[in-house]
Amino acid sequence: MEIINQLDQLPQSPGFLAVTLGNFDGLHSGHRLLIRQLRADAEQHQGKGLVFTFEPHPATIVAPQRIPQRLTTKEEQISLLEAAGVDYLLYHPFTPQLAQLSAWEFISKLLHEQLQARSVIVGPNFHFGHQRQGDVALLRKWGAELGFTTRIVEPARENNQIISSSRIRQLLAMGEVSQAARLLGYAYYLQGAVISGAARGREMGYPTLNMTLPAKLIPASGVYLTQAQLNGKNHFGVSNLGLRPTFHEHTLTLETHFLDYQEEVRPTALKLHFLQRIRDERKFASITELIAQIEKDTRTAYEYINQTSHP
Repeated sequence: MEIINQLDQLPQSPGFLAVTLGNFDGLHSGHRLLIRQLRADAEQHQGKGLVFTFEPHPATIVAPQRIPQRLTTKEEQISLLEAAGVDYLLYHPFTPQLAQLSAWEFISKLLHEQLQARSVIVGPNFHFGHQRQGDVALLRKWGAELGFTTRIVEPARENNQIISSSRIRQLLAMGEVSQAARLLGYAYYLQGAVISGAARGREMGYPTLNMTLPAKLIPASGVYLTQAQLNGKNHFGVSNLGLRPTFHEHTLTLETHFLDYQEEVRPTALKLHFLQRIRDERKFASITELIAQIEKDTRTAYEYINQTSHP
C-alpha cells in the first residue's frame, strides 16, 4: 500500500481509480463493506483502489470542541487498511481553505480533476463541501456529468442498529468490549511499551506485565479478560485497567497477569486485545481481600475462556 500525503504524489495516469471517502477510524465492519466494494470495482477494471481521508480530523478545524477520541492511532489505521487490500491511502490535509470549498468544487476539483476518480464509493449519509452542503444525490448527479460512477453502500447493522465509530466509542467508554468487538469485527486492542511496575503482583503470587497507554480511546476502568501474543504464542490474561485505589494511587495504569505463561524473555511491547469485562475496579480493605478477589477473577476468566471461542 502506498501512502500519499499530497495529491501531487499520486502516480500520473493511474488508470481506473476507485475512491472511497471517510474517516475510517477503527476500520469497523461498516468500513469494511466500503473497502470490499472499492476492491471489487478496482479489480473489475484492472485498476487501483484509493482510500481518501483527512489529516487532521475535520472537527479540528470546524468543531474543535467535538474532536472524537481515536479508535486507532495513525500507525494502526495504516496497518489495518493495508491488510484490507487497499492500494493507495491518501491523507489529504484538512485546512480552513479546504473547509470553505463548495460541494461542487470538492467534487469537480478534488475527485474529478485531481484524482481522476472513475468510481466513488460512499455510504448513504455521506456529505461533503462547505457546511456539508453536498449529499449522495448531488454526488450521483454530478458524478454522471463528470464521468464517474457513484456507488452507495448500505451501512452494516448489528441488532438493527447502524454500526458506527461513535457507537463503538460509547460501548468502550462503558467497558462493553465484547459488544464493541462485534461491531469492529475484531477485539479492540491497546499497544504500548512494557514498563517496570511496583512488583506487587509478583509478591502476591500473580506477576504482571505493565504497559504504557497509547494516545487513543482507553476503555472504562475495570478488570478484563485479555489476550496477547508472547514469544510467538497467544496467551490469555487478566488485566487491571485503572487507578489501583487499594494502594492509594492516582495514575491510570494497565497491568496484566497472563494465565499459563512462564516468563522466559520479557517482551519489550504488548498488543493487548480486550475480550470481556470481568468486573469494576474497586478498593479493597486489605491485601488478603485483594488476593482473594484476584483468585476469583482468574476463575471467572477461565470460565469465559471455556465458554467462548476467541481468535
